[in-house]
Amino acid sequence: MKNALVLFTSIVGVILVFSLTIETIYVGGGFSNNTHAQKVSSVSKQSWTRKEFENLQTLDWDDETDQQYDYLLSRHGKADRQSDKSIDFGHDEKITQQTLTWEQKHCKVVLGFYRYQENGDWVLHDKTWIQK
Repeated sequence: MKNALVLFTSIVGVILVFSLTIETIYVGGGFSNNTHAQKVSSVSKQSWTRKEFENLQTLDWDDETDQQYDYLLSRHGKADRQSDKSIDFGHDEKITQQTLTWEQKHCKVVLGFYRYQENGDWVLHDKTWIQK
């Protein structure tokens, strides 16, 4: 009976240590170059590729929808930095500018969107790829 209890405790201990080690790796701790944790930390979203960046069309009105904007956010996740700026021209004319920045290991991608009406669509105007 005592041997069975020791064996059972040993097995549970090994499973516990193994699962905690895997969990530590999963959240990104303990290893300096952890590619799995990098993918997890970006909410499992795709990294930017140069080809995809080059294929982005600026001033793409998307048939009066936010299709391009929504697609980019769903594919690449929330930007690492976002800044919003409102430009008021008077007479109820206002433009909203939004700059989204994704920091990656190999590059920085910066996209500038404009919205010409209060509830209008986001239109891509500027795109910048900065190689690191």
